[in-house]
Amino acid sequence: MEVYIEYVILDNLIINSILIYLTSITLRFKVNKYRILTASVVGTIFAIFLPFIKLQNYLLILLKMLVGLFIVLIFSKFNFKSIMLNYLIFVTYTFLMGGLCFGILYLLNSNVSINGLIIYNFNIPISLIVLTIFIYFLILQKFIKYRKNIVNLTYPVELFKDDKLFKLNGFLDTGNQIYDDLGNPIIVISLNSFLNAYPNVSLIKVATNNVTELDVKTSKYLTITTANAVTKMLTFKCDKVKILEDKTYKIFKDVTIGVSNSNFNKKFDCILHQEYI
Repeated sequence: MEVYIEYVILDNLIINSILIYLTSITLRFKVNKYRILTASVVGTIFAIFLPFIKLQNYLLILLKMLVGLFIVLIFSKFNFKSIMLNYLIFVTYTFLMGGLCFGILYLLNSNVSINGLIIYNFNIPISLIVLTIFIYFLILQKFIKYRKNIVNLTYPVELFKDDKLFKLNGFLDTGNQIYDDLGNPIIVISLNSFLNAYPNVSLIKVATNNVTELDVKTSKYLTITTANAVTKMLTFKCDKVKILEDKTYKIFKDVTIGVSNSNFNKKFDCILHQEYI
């Protein structure tokens, strides 16, 4: 069976790079692309000369383990615990990748033999098939993550009013198109959230639209027209609002807050306006 050296080089460069990348994303650390390339080249050089090394089986296994450790040292931080953990994950993925390659070749009815290298008679490098599968899963992962971000529309919210801090869980509702008299978007909080923030204001006052500036500074009523009725919403100015989005707080000042006449889902207690996200 003929062995094409270019297949050996391509297979090892691509598959070694994938193994290193999988190790890094599993343990959540970043690897410099030059380190990935260097480690892959080292593994490829070893693979090229492996068939010419004549050693007893146990010594050959030991040599392979040492080469694998050397590859891990190239892309790992110089920390014993980190190196050992990276090595274990790298070896695990190496075995899994070997099984995947054999499985693909079996499905393609390719003749396979081993002499230090996996030798096969298929006309396309196995690494290109593995790379295609790997890219497919990366795209699938990105799509799932994108869908997850779309579905997860809740954001931690902090309201600052009269030297008080109120922590809420906000929900982004694109249906919230409420603006105050000056055209500022309104964040709507649940009735319970308001009553907890202002225990001095009774439920009867809120229900009968009798909350005044003596109860809450800057409070006023806004006329809301819907398809079914015309209602009044209690509003007041908040000194500052912080919304956590993508691990970063967005800060807004002088935000108009509206008070709902009811409570919301247990998962959130305020409705965000789309202009804030």
